[in-house]
Amino acid sequence: MESIEPLALIVSALVGGATAALKDGAEKAIKDAYAHLKRLILDRYGKTGDVARAVEQLEAKPESPGRQAVAREELAATDAPRDAEVLRAAQALLATVPPGSSTTRTVTASDHSIAVGGNVGGNVTNIHGDGNIVGDHNVSRVKK
Repeated sequence: MESIEPLALIVSALVGGATAALKDGAEKAIKDAYAHLKRLILDRYGKTGDVARAVEQLEAKPESPGRQAVAREELAATDAPRDAEVLRAAQALLATVPPGSSTTRTVTASDHSIAVGGNVGGNVTNIHGDGNIVGDHNVSRVKK
Protein backbone atom coordinates (compact mmCIF):
# COMPACT_ATOMS: atom_id res chain seq x y z
CA MET A 1 0.00 0.00 0.00
CA GLU A 2 1.32 3.44 -0.88
CA SER A 3 1.31 5.96 1.91
CA ILE A 4 1.95 9.57 2.70
CA GLU A 5 5.41 10.88 1.90
CA PRO A 6 7.68 10.22 4.93
CA LEU A 7 8.73 13.82 5.62
CA ALA A 8 5.13 15.00 5.37
CA LEU A 9 4.12 12.27 7.80
CA ILE A 10 6.80 13.18 10.36
CA VAL A 11 6.23 16.94 10.21
CA SER A 12 2.45 16.54 10.33
CA ALA A 13 2.79 14.26 13.36
CA LEU A 14 5.07 16.74 15.12
CA VAL A 15 2.68 19.60 14.39
CA GLY A 16 -0.44 17.68 15.39
CA GLY A 17 1.26 16.27 18.45
CA ALA A 18 2.64 19.58 19.62
CA THR A 19 -0.71 21.29 19.09
CA ALA A 20 -2.69 18.60 20.91
CA ALA A 21 -0.18 17.52 23.58
CA LEU A 22 0.57 21.01 24.83
CA LYS A 23 -3.09 21.90 25.45
CA ASP A 24 -4.38 21.87 29.00
CA GLY A 25 -6.15 18.60 29.64
CA ALA A 26 -4.53 16.73 26.77
CA GLU A 27 -4.86 12.96 27.01
CA LYS A 28 -1.90 11.04 28.37
CA ALA A 29 -1.77 8.87 25.23
CA ILE A 30 -1.25 11.95 23.05
CA LYS A 31 1.41 13.38 25.36
CA ASP A 32 3.20 10.03 25.52
CA ALA A 33 3.10 9.47 21.74
CA TYR A 34 4.37 13.01 21.09
CA ALA A 35 7.16 12.66 23.67
CA HIS A 36 8.16 9.30 22.16
CA LEU A 37 8.42 10.67 18.60
CA LYS A 38 10.30 13.75 19.73
CA ARG A 39 12.69 11.66 21.86
CA LEU A 40 13.38 9.28 18.96
CA ILE A 41 14.19 12.14 16.61
CA LEU A 42 16.43 13.95 19.09
CA ASP A 43 18.21 10.80 20.29
CA ARG A 44 18.96 9.64 16.76
CA TYR A 45 19.53 12.91 14.91
CA GLY A 46 20.91 15.28 17.53
CA LYS A 47 19.91 16.68 20.89
CA THR A 48 21.77 19.83 19.93
CA GLY A 49 22.19 21.44 16.55
CA ASP A 50 19.88 22.23 13.68
CA VAL A 51 17.42 19.34 14.09
CA ALA A 52 16.95 20.00 17.81
CA ARG A 53 16.47 23.74 17.24
CA ALA A 54 13.97 23.10 14.44
CA VAL A 55 11.93 20.69 16.59
CA GLU A 56 12.00 23.06 19.59
CA GLN A 57 10.94 26.04 17.46
CA LEU A 58 8.19 23.99 15.82
CA GLU A 59 6.93 22.94 19.25
CA ALA A 60 6.80 26.57 20.37
CA LYS A 61 4.74 27.64 17.35
CA PRO A 62 3.43 24.56 15.49
CA GLU A 63 0.99 26.51 13.31
CA SER A 64 3.84 28.48 11.68
CA PRO A 65 4.39 27.45 8.04
CA GLY A 66 7.93 28.83 8.28
CA ARG A 67 8.79 26.66 11.27
CA GLN A 68 7.21 23.65 9.58
CA ALA A 69 9.38 24.28 6.52
CA VAL A 70 12.56 24.54 8.62
CA ALA A 71 11.72 21.31 10.47
CA ARG A 72 11.08 19.61 7.14
CA GLU A 73 14.38 20.86 5.73
CA GLU A 74 16.41 19.79 8.76
CA LEU A 75 14.75 16.37 8.96
CA ALA A 76 15.32 15.86 5.22
CA ALA A 77 19.06 16.10 5.87
CA THR A 78 18.84 13.09 8.23
CA ASP A 79 17.83 9.46 7.85
CA ALA A 80 14.52 10.14 9.63
CA PRO A 81 12.44 9.75 6.42
CA ARG A 82 13.90 6.23 6.05
CA ASP A 83 13.84 5.34 9.75
CA ALA A 84 11.12 2.71 10.22
CA GLU A 85 10.83 3.32 13.97
CA VAL A 86 10.43 7.09 13.53
CA LEU A 87 7.80 6.53 10.84
CA ARG A 88 5.88 4.06 13.03
CA ALA A 89 6.01 6.55 15.93
CA ALA A 90 4.72 9.34 13.66
CA GLN A 91 1.85 7.14 12.45
CA ALA A 92 1.01 6.12 16.02
CA LEU A 93 0.98 9.75 17.13
CA LEU A 94 -1.33 10.82 14.32
CA ALA A 95 -3.67 7.96 15.25
CA THR A 96 -3.98 9.35 18.81
CA VAL A 97 -4.73 12.95 17.84
CA PRO A 98 -8.52 13.31 17.60
CA PRO A 99 -9.96 14.97 14.49
CA GLY A 100 -10.86 18.57 15.15
CA SER A 101 -8.56 18.83 18.17
CA SER A 102 -6.87 21.76 16.52
CA THR A 103 -8.45 24.89 15.15
CA THR A 104 -5.54 25.19 12.72
CA ARG A 105 -4.98 23.29 9.51
CA THR A 106 -1.52 22.00 8.86
CA VAL A 107 -0.64 21.31 5.28
CA THR A 108 2.64 19.71 4.34
CA ALA A 109 3.26 18.99 0.68
CA SER A 110 5.91 17.48 -1.53
CA ASP A 111 6.11 16.54 -5.19
CA HIS A 112 4.09 13.37 -4.65
CA SER A 113 1.97 13.83 -1.55
CA ILE A 114 0.21 16.16 0.80
CA ALA A 115 -0.60 15.76 4.47
CA VAL A 116 -3.34 17.76 6.11
CA GLY A 117 -3.73 17.89 9.87
CA GLY A 118 -6.60 19.40 11.77
CA ASN A 119 -10.28 19.45 10.99
CA VAL A 120 -10.80 19.84 7.27
CA GLY A 121 -14.29 20.34 5.99
CA GLY A 122 -16.42 22.08 3.44
CA ASN A 123 -19.00 21.27 0.84
CA VAL A 124 -16.65 19.47 -1.54
CA THR A 125 -13.19 18.06 -1.04
CA ASN A 126 -11.47 16.86 -4.20
CA ILE A 127 -8.58 14.45 -3.92
CA HIS A 128 -6.79 13.35 -7.08
CA GLY A 129 -4.07 10.81 -7.68
CA ASP A 130 -3.21 7.33 -6.46
CA GLY A 131 -2.55 6.17 -2.91
CA ASN A 132 -4.27 9.04 -1.12
CA ILE A 133 -5.02 8.42 2.54
CA VAL A 134 -8.53 9.58 3.33
CA GLY A 135 -9.90 9.47 6.87
CA ASP A 136 -8.65 6.79 9.22
CA HIS A 137 -6.20 4.85 7.07
CA ASN A 138 -8.53 4.58 4.07
CA VAL A 139 -6.63 4.71 0.81
CA SER A 140 -8.05 5.75 -2.53
CA ARG A 141 -6.80 4.01 -5.64
CA VAL A 142 -6.99 5.34 -9.17
CA LYS A 143 -7.07 2.73 -11.93
CA LYS A 144 -4.65 3.45 -14.70
